[in-house]
Amino acid sequence: MTHTVQPDGPSGVPDLSEPHTWRLSIELKALTLSTQAAMAFARYHLPPPLTSLFNPSLCVFTTHPAVMCRRNTNTHLPNAFRAYTLPALSVDRLREGMLQGAVICIEICHKDKFRSDEVIATTSIHLEEVLDAPLSDEGGCRCLSMDLPLLASPSKQSVTGPARQCGRIQALLYLEDLGGDKAPRVAPYATAMDNITDLSMIEPSDISRHQQHSTLSTDSTGNLRPEYICAVELETWKKNEEAKFRVWLREQEAARMKTLNAEYTAKEVTRQRGFAEKMKSLAALETRLKKKATELEQREVRVLAAEDSIAKEKEGVATTLRRRDEEHACTTEPTFGQSVQAFACCSRGDEYLIVMILAC
Repeated sequence: MTHTVQPDGPSGVPDLSEPHTWRLSIELKALTLSTQAAMAFARYHLPPPLTSLFNPSLCVFTTHPAVMCRRNTNTHLPNAFRAYTLPALSVDRLREGMLQGAVICIEICHKDKFRSDEVIATTSIHLEEVLDAPLSDEGGCRCLSMDLPLLASPSKQSVTGPARQCGRIQALLYLEDLGGDKAPRVAPYATAMDNITDLSMIEPSDISRHQQHSTLSTDSTGNLRPEYICAVELETWKKNEEAKFRVWLREQEAARMKTLNAEYTAKEVTRQRGFAEKMKSLAALETRLKKKATELEQREVRVLAAEDSIAKEKEGVATTLRRRDEEHACTTEPTFGQSVQAFACCSRGDEYLIVMILAC
């Protein structure tokens, strides 16, 4: 919601001579280091007299978490926005008494797990420069964009030499006019701390327009304005519709979960039944395989016994055949006497007698 400052005079131009409530916002956008890489984060302290308005813990701001910044690489700094609500002051008093000469010193630090944080570069912002920035919209917001050079810390450079530039940092300053007499006043010391808008956790993309105070809900007579009544009724209808939708969504979710549980239960029963049948068939198959294996073992034993008996019979037959051959050889060989007679007949030339003798 964008707030439009109501005109304080008949000309429609806000009377800046009257006290106005201001909001000062500081945003550190991006960091570039040219000489070294570092696990970097930025921090700064509010200068006086701003430090007297806020709690001391809020006067020190640190971006978090530390990010890895490589050399010559533009690195975004996360959670680098902070807004401070200032008390009701006129522009002159704001310039002279609050922002004149106020300088914020920004330190770029390197975070190390084993050593304390080390300051590697510094730069400064002059807050009064934001008063000369042009208005960005009708709400009285001034925006100043700066590209600041970073100077190496004294420990990183020569003592006698000039300051050495080691990078750059982009920063934005916002100064918002929250209104004059109609705007809520902030006491300088008592309630300034209670009205601080801490937006350090908002991403930079979400803070292009900062939240401002809404217009008053009543007119000059104290009655509610019609547009305010319409807005309230619309907001009430919206909340009722959201509540109805949440109830309907829970009912749909419960019905869907019930259906899914029923489907899951049916599938689980079917799976268990199929698994039991498969296990039964596997058990029967295992029994048949064991029976067949036993039969094969018995058949192998019978085959081995038959082979042994055949081998023995074969050996016996071979022995009998050899003995018969020897006997036959002994019966067919001529005796010594027959050989002598055949030799005598051969010497006489009687071939017939030789044949007859050998035949006998």
